Amino acid sequence: MKPAPNIARLVLDRLAELGLPSTLENYSRYFREITGASPQAAPPSETSSPVGDSEGPFSSHVFGLSVVEAARKIVDTVSQTADDLAKNIGDPNREIKPSPEILARAQEHKQILALLGSVIATANAMHRTVEQLIQARQALDQLRVELNANQALLHQDPLTGILNRRGMDDLLAREAARSRRVSGALAVAMIDLDHFKQINDSHGHSAGDRTLIHFVEVAKSMLRETDVLVRYGGEEFLVILPETDAASAERVVERFKQAIAQTPLILEGKQISFTFSAGIAQLRGGENSHGLVLRADQALYEAKQAGRDCIIIAGP
Repeated sequence: MKPAPNIARLVLDRLAELGLPSTLENYSRYFREITGASPQAAPPSETSSPVGDSEGPFSSHVFGLSVVEAARKIVDTVSQTADDLAKNIGDPNREIKPSPEILARAQEHKQILALLGSVIATANAMHRTVEQLIQARQALDQLRVELNANQALLHQDPLTGILNRRGMDDLLAREAARSRRVSGALAVAMIDLDHFKQINDSHGHSAGDRTLIHFVEVAKSMLRETDVLVRYGGEEFLVILPETDAASAERVVERFKQAIAQTPLILEGKQISFTFSAGIAQLRGGENSHGLVLRADQALYEAKQAGRDCIIIAGP
C-alpha cells in the first residue's frame, strides 16, 4: 500500500477535481476506490454534511489502516522492549554487582575470562535493548510527522493551498467564542464566482482551476494577517473577518471586486474576466458559528437572485 500521506493527497486531489467537499463520506468512498478496498462508488452528493467531531484525528477512515496498524506495532514494540530493558537492567545487574569482588578473589586465568565474558554478554544484551528503544522512538517520531502531515492535508484545499471547509469549522467556532468573550465584532463573507461553469465550458477545466487560484491570490494580497480565506466548496469561498462589523466587511469585499475587475486572468494570451456575488453576515449575540454561516449563505442567495455581481448584507 502507498504511504498514508500520499494516499491522503490522492484522495483530496480527486475530491478537488470533482468539486466535492472533504466530508467523511466522500473521503472514505474515494479512499476505498484508490486503495482498491471496494469497487468504485458513485460520486456522492455535494450536499453531504461535513465531518463531525466524533471522528478524531487518528480515525482509520481518515488516515488509512496502514498508519493505524504501524502505530499499534510500534507501541507494542516499545512496550516489549521496555520490559526487556527492565529485565536486562534488573536481574543481570544484580549479577554484575558482585563481579568486582569475585574478580579480586579469582586466581585462575580461566575463571577470570569466564567472569569477564559473562559481564560482556550481559552488557551487550542491555546495549541491544537500548538500541531497540532508540529505533522505536525514531519510528514513533516518524509516525507523528506522518500523522501531522495527514492532519494538515485534511485541513488544506489541495488546489489553492488555503483552508478548506473541514479546517474552517474549528477555526470559526474559536473566533465566534473569542468574539463573545471580548465583546468584539466578527463578520464573514460568503463569495461565489459568477457563471463559473461557463469558464470551464469555454476554456476548459484547467482554466477553471487557474481562475480559482487567481481569485485566491488577489484576495489574499488584500487581507489582514488575522483574516482567513476558506475554500468552502467548488467556486465558493468564505472570508472570516475578526474584529470587523458588517459595514467594514462590505468595504473589504468591494475592494476585492475592484481588484478582480482591474486584474483579469491572462492565460495563454487570452483574458478571462469574471465577477462574483457575496453575502455578508455579522455575528449576533447568542449566535453560533453555524448560524452565522447560514445567514451569510442566505444573503449570497439573495445576491444571486438580484442578478449577481453584487453584495448583500444579512439583516441584523
